[in-house]
Amino acid sequence: MPKIFQSRRINQTYWHWFLLIAMTALLAKLVYLTGGTARAFPHLLYIPIFLGAYYFRLTGALMIAVLSGILVGPWMPVSVATGEMQATFTWLWRMVMYVTLGSVNSVLLLNVQRMRAAEIKSSYRDMFTGYPNQDRLAQDLKHLAQEGREFCLLGFRIKNIHEINRYTGYDIGIASIKEAASLLEEATGGTVYSLFLNDFVAVLKTGPEEAYAACMKYLERLKAPLLIDRYKLEIFVQSAIVHYPYDTKDPSQLIKVLCIALGQQSETRQGPVLFHAELERNDRDNYELMVALYNAISSNELFLVYQPKQDLRTGQMVGVEALTRWRHPTRGMIAPDIFIKLAEEIGLIHDITRWVVQTALKQNKLWQEQGMHVTIGINISYKDLSDKETLQFLKENLGGKKGEEARIEIELTERSLIDNAFEISAALDELKRSGVSIHLDDFGTGYNSLSNLVNLPIDCLKIDKMFMPGIGEHVSDAIIHALIRFCHKTQKRIIAEGVETKEQWEALKAMGVDYVQGYYYSKPLPPCDIKAFYDAQRLCIEKPEDELALV
Repeated sequence: MPKIFQSRRINQTYWHWFLLIAMTALLAKLVYLTGGTARAFPHLLYIPIFLGAYYFRLTGALMIAVLSGILVGPWMPVSVATGEMQATFTWLWRMVMYVTLGSVNSVLLLNVQRMRAAEIKSSYRDMFTGYPNQDRLAQDLKHLAQEGREFCLLGFRIKNIHEINRYTGYDIGIASIKEAASLLEEATGGTVYSLFLNDFVAVLKTGPEEAYAACMKYLERLKAPLLIDRYKLEIFVQSAIVHYPYDTKDPSQLIKVLCIALGQQSETRQGPVLFHAELERNDRDNYELMVALYNAISSNELFLVYQPKQDLRTGQMVGVEALTRWRHPTRGMIAPDIFIKLAEEIGLIHDITRWVVQTALKQNKLWQEQGMHVTIGINISYKDLSDKETLQFLKENLGGKKGEEARIEIELTERSLIDNAFEISAALDELKRSGVSIHLDDFGTGYNSLSNLVNLPIDCLKIDKMFMPGIGEHVSDAIIHALIRFCHKTQKRIIAEGVETKEQWEALKAMGVDYVQGYYYSKPLPPCDIKAFYDAQRLCIEKPEDELALV
């Protein structure tokens, strides 16, 4: 402890003793001035006794108790007016009471202090892992910064902890986190903290180069499975490094910037993310975008465009796909991949889905009144199918007789089936029983199994646009031929999306694809242009195919 603090503590001790003795003397004087011990004023001496116990524990309580007993003892009269003195037994009994109550009070205060110290200590420990928690980390970072030392934070996030908990049990998940944290201590030699349940941090009093080397050593160690109980567990982690004072000079911001860096790691990255200011700007931009998205529907910033689908057997336009767009008031057009993913993360996707369904229903009713009868495909998120209210909304609006009149089809991406096939299978069965037509979008991008195509109630398969550039090559043509044969054998229709050239269009028609969609036929159009496009297609239906494609 620095000398200045030691000096302050000594001065404070003397000051407390002086106040306690002065208070005791003044209260004894008050007893005398009020006529002696016959009144209740001797009980006021318990105040300095209890204060002595508070500041100096048993020693303080005993010293002030004895002093109080003497001051109101043998020389203090029972009545000042008559000069009657106390009996020896009386003042001795009072002193015993002072000493006893002061001692009991000091013991009780000591126990309270110990309990409070234990509570404070536990408040700085993670209740699951036993490692120091975020509060302790924040304090330690502040102290390190005050010492003017250079240091680095190594952050790690276990990406597959939810799968471990689900398939092996919560206790095994906690044990795996403890083991991973223990290995981090061994690999880095730094102090390890539990940041959140599956996030832990090591503080190294080194520069970024040494911290990076320590991080890679730890990641290399985690390549070997961990043996927890009877399980061999593969631990997959994201990692990040934050340096003080280079990345931030404010120690209170270190945990924040570490979390930002951890949240920016891509799926394919193997090494740690090194924090830089651009990450924080991106994080702030995403937050502002999230706030704006909450108001996008009520502010009429969302709108739909429709991309036509062509029946290759008849050449007619038979349907459209509704595509959601967002025109931000200051940022302009926001890419769907960005705001749809954000909506799924913050739980707003259900509201967007309802808005899309309602907008598409109104639009198709208007087209039908104008003599245009086409289907509209709308994209839904797998999260919509796990929400009971949204699922009921889809059944009520797209199923039954109402659904037959509306002619709305739902499209679900293949990627969403990879990790959620079992969860959404029952929901798809419900929709199918209600009469809703179900399309599987982006097929070929998700490493899906053909068993899903057999077991799930899918009416139509959409071949992803990634296959289109390879048309004419043996491998791509073989895959497309196999899919066409499979779909037709299982009474499913097949659509090729992303068709951009005449050669692709002609090859797909020759293969037997049912429908095509893409820029060669038409780009996405606003609703006011769809009717004109539809009418133009009907007029050109008897013309050569190359003329049709130019309409």
